[in-house]
Amino acid sequence: MKRILMALTVMTVSIFGAVNIDSGKASISIIKDRANILNFPFLIDDAKIATEDESNYEIKAKRNSIVIIPTGAKSDRADLIVWSADQNTFVISLKNNGKQQVFDFTYNGESSFKNAKTASYETGRIDSDIKKIIKEVKLKHNISGYSKVKIKRQFKTKTMLMQKDYIYNGSKYRVEEWYIKNRTPKKLFLDEATFYTKGIIAIDFEQREVKPRETIKMILIINKASLTSKE
Repeated sequence: MKRILMALTVMTVSIFGAVNIDSGKASISIIKDRANILNFPFLIDDAKIATEDESNYEIKAKRNSIVIIPTGAKSDRADLIVWSADQNTFVISLKNNGKQQVFDFTYNGESSFKNAKTASYETGRIDSDIKKIIKEVKLKHNISGYSKVKIKRQFKTKTMLMQKDYIYNGSKYRVEEWYIKNRTPKKLFLDEATFYTKGIIAIDFEQREVKPRETIKMILIINKASLTSKE
């Protein structure tokens, strides 16, 4: 009887084409060089692609839909990180070898986000907020009221091996925890300007001088409001 019920469940999912994300994650196969539409049952606050080369994907989020056009190799894999307006976080693993172009997601959960929990970290006094957040990450604590997502994505440059380890997502700020390894036989001296991109309001290095083959931690704090500005 259990086997019959399981078979019926799989058939129901394939007929209606819905993908459930109650667990916070899902996997889909999309079409390369085509506009793939992902429809969610909630408003989207932000969406980012986590992959070795983000230029292989064009992505646009609006209201409750995300359009993705993969332009890289057909075998490319990526993770799509989606933040809902009520600050739940979801990870959608993407493969570029599918035939389906439109995906409808279902979600039966409730928001676990509580404004009161983020109050001590998002006071509007940026210097104070940054110090508190960096301290929690350094102590390997979760940030109260923030959702935490494991990324474990690596990126190589000529001199460094960089791994984005975790993302902490709050109402005003997003925090990224990175590890940086010196790939060269010489010392590296880290500078904020090397890592700056739009939205970053703070960069904290465990140490600025990195010995050959040594690995250090870097913490980025991003003002989410600036990511959606048109400037």
